[in-house]
This record gives sequence, structure tokens and C-alpha cells, in this order.
Amino acid sequence: MPQGEAVLVAGLIERWFCRPFAFDDLRRVLGFVAAVCLGAAASALGGAATMTLFHTAAPYWDVWRAWFLSDGVGIVMVAPLVISLGQVWRKPPSRAESIEAIGVLSLVALISWYAVTHPTGTWLSFDPDAVVLPLLLWLVARSDPSFGIAGAFIVSLTAIYATIFGIGHFGNADLSIVERVSGAQVLITMVTRSFLPHCSPSASRPRPAYLMHWKPAK
Repeated sequence: MPQGEAVLVAGLIERWFCRPFAFDDLRRVLGFVAAVCLGAAASALGGAATMTLFHTAAPYWDVWRAWFLSDGVGIVMVAPLVISLGQVWRKPPSRAESIEAIGVLSLVALISWYAVTHPTGTWLSFDPDAVVLPLLLWLVARSDPSFGIAGAFIVSLTAIYATIFGIGHFGNADLSIVERVSGAQVLITMVTRSFLPHCSPSASRPRPAYLMHWKPAK
């Protein structure tokens, strides 16, 4: 079933847009989201039927909703990274750009981890994207689009890890597991979808002049 879902989503994207697919504009981003929703919905129909028939007594549409959200969020999180890696393979960035972007990505990972492991009494642990937003914008403005998508993936992965292992606010026992998972899903979806429209290829999206000529003060 997951294989069929992936084939359906890929087939819809290929049918609606030209190859190679890239997140060039809002139309393609919305098309990608629509393909994900259709693929996840179709997969959830069969998955929910199997679960309610053989594994659980929960209502069918409750199982369908949980399946749809988990599948949809997973595709929204992973697929852009896979697509961007294909673009990097076809047109690798320069060495200097790669070094700068990898350094920023390392900071994104460290700050995201610090945010989610912060004491549960603060807002910071439940909204790590707020503190990494400047770094993600830096990646979008100065680096290849794939690095911006990789930054969003790192933030999402940190939230998932914290939810699974009960770390920080995502492991707060005062909140039900459903609320914690929903919080992680919202964070992943918003971070990824917010940055996709800004991650168009550098060939079709000129960078601001003040960023292209910026140099650190000596």
C-alpha cells in the first residue's frame, strides 16, 4: 500500500507538471500538496478498512483521519528533500556555497535540539521553528534551494525525535499523546510548506543584490 501511494503521488505530479519537477512557484507547491492529499486519502481508505476489520474497534473515520494525517505529513516532510537531492545531483552547488550551507545546517540542528529539550514551562520547547527561522531564511536567500529544504527537514526530524522519545514539551505527560503528535504534525507541515515557495532554483529566482554582494565586516 505505501508503494501504491508513492506511485500515485509521483504519477499525479508527473501528469500535472513537466520534468524535472521543482518547487519553482506557488502553483507547483499547491499542486504537490494536492497530489499528497489525494495519495494519502486513497491510501487511508484501504488502511483504515484493514485496521477496523482486523486490528481495532475504533470508528472507521477516526482511523482514516489518523492514517491520512500520518501519511500526508510524512510525504510533505520527506518528498521535498528527495526531490531537491535530485536537483543537487544534476547541478551541484559550488564548494564555498556548500561549506557555508553545511555550517548553517549544523547550527539549525543544534538550535533545534536545544529548543525541543528546553524546560516544558517555556514556549521555546514547543515552537523550535521560531528560533531557527532566521537561519532558515539565510539558507533560502544565500544557498541552493536544497539546503533550505534540508533545514526544514532537520527541524521536522528533531520534533519527531522529541515526540517519540518524550523529550521536552513533546514529552510533557500533562498532554495526551494525541495532542503531542498533533503538535509535531502541525510544526512539520507549517515549516515545510512555508519554505517550499521560497526554495525555487537559483536560475529562475535571482537573489537580492544586497545578499549577493554582502561580505562580513573585518
